[in-house]
Amino acid sequence: MDILEEIKVLYVEDDETIRDILSTTLKRKIKHLETAADGEEGLHKYKTSKPDIIVTDIKMPKMDGLEMARLIKEDDPHFPIIITSAHGESEILLKAIDIGINGYVLKPVDKKKLFSIIEQFARSRMLEKELEYKNKQLYLQSKNAALGELIENIAHQWRQPLSVISTTAGIMQLQNEMGTLEKKDIEDLLDNIVTVTQDLSQTIEYFRNAFVSSRPEMKEFNVKKLLENMISNLSLNLTEKDIKVILDIPDDLRIKNYPNLFLQSMVPIVRNSIDILEQKNPEEKLIFIEAELIEDESVIKIRDNGGGISPAIIDKVFDPYFTTKHKTAGKGLGLYSAMQMINNGMNGSIEVETCEFDYNGKAYRGALFVIRLK
Repeated sequence: MDILEEIKVLYVEDDETIRDILSTTLKRKIKHLETAADGEEGLHKYKTSKPDIIVTDIKMPKMDGLEMARLIKEDDPHFPIIITSAHGESEILLKAIDIGINGYVLKPVDKKKLFSIIEQFARSRMLEKELEYKNKQLYLQSKNAALGELIENIAHQWRQPLSVISTTAGIMQLQNEMGTLEKKDIEDLLDNIVTVTQDLSQTIEYFRNAFVSSRPEMKEFNVKKLLENMISNLSLNLTEKDIKVILDIPDDLRIKNYPNLFLQSMVPIVRNSIDILEQKNPEEKLIFIEAELIEDESVIKIRDNGGGISPAIIDKVFDPYFTTKHKTAGKGLGLYSAMQMINNGMNGSIEVETCEFDYNGKAYRGALFVIRLK
C-alpha cells in the first residue's frame, strides 16, 4: 500500500494559479489533499482538519507561512512542515530553521523532490500515529489492570466479613429452629452483623476515594496516615498470609502531590511483595515501608524479605506484560502502572534492586523499591 494514500496533506498557497497546478499534481498520488489560500486559513484548517503534513508558501497575505508555522510548532513541535518559496535568502532560511521547519523546496517546485520529502515525513508521521495508538491501547489495558487490582483488593477485604455475616445468620437460624433463640441473642447477633456491614461499607469508601477519583487533585497529605490507612484496608489479606508490615515514617512527613495516584502506585508494589512472600514462604514474612525527607525530595522505600529479584529479570520488572506469575494469575501491568503513575503522574522516579539487611538480629535478603518525589 502506497503510504501517500494514507496521509492527509494541507497545501497553503496564496497564488491561485500555482495552487491549482501543484494541487493537481499532488492529487495524483495523495488521496487526501486540502488547500488554503493564506496562513490564517491554513492555521484554521490545521486545527479543524487535522492534516498529517503541511506544504506552505512563505509570503502570503493576512498571515505568512513562517508565522503560521511558528504557531503550529508551538502547538505540536514535531508536526512536519515543508515550505516552498521563490526566495533563497539566508535570512529566511535561518528563520525557518529557528522555527523548526522540516523541509525547504525552492520554486519552481521540483515535483519529484517534493514527493520524496513528503513521503519521508509521511513514513515518520505514520510511525508516530502507530506508536500513539499502541500507547493508547496499552493505557487502556493498564487501566483495566488497575481496575482488576481494585476488584481483587475489595474481594480480599470482603471475604472474611462476608463469612462472619454468613456464620452469624446461620447461628441465628439454627438457634431459632432449636427454640433457643433469645431476644438478647438476636440483639447481639444483629449488632455483630451491623458492625461487619459498616466495615464492608468503609472498605468500599476507602477504595472509591483512593482509586476512583474522577480528577486527580494535588494537595498536601500526611504520608504516614495515608499508608496506615492503606495497610489497615489490606490487613485481612496480610493476616490471612501471616505477613507483618513495619512502618518507619515520621509522624509529620507531608508531601504536596496527588494522594490518589500515590495510593494507586503503592498498592501494586505492596501487593507484589505479598505475592512474592506467599510464593517463597519464608519462616517470617516481612514488608518494610520507610519514608524520609532528603533535601527537597521525599524518599519512600518498600522492601521485603522474599529473597530478592534475579539479575536476569530485574531490568524487566517495570516492562508492560512482564510477569513471573502464571498467565492466568497476572497480566504484568501492576508495576508498569505504578511506574507510569510515579514518573508521569507525580513527576517522580522509581527504582528497584535486591538488598540485604538485618532485622532483630537476623540477616535477610529481598527486593527494594525506592520512590523519589519532589
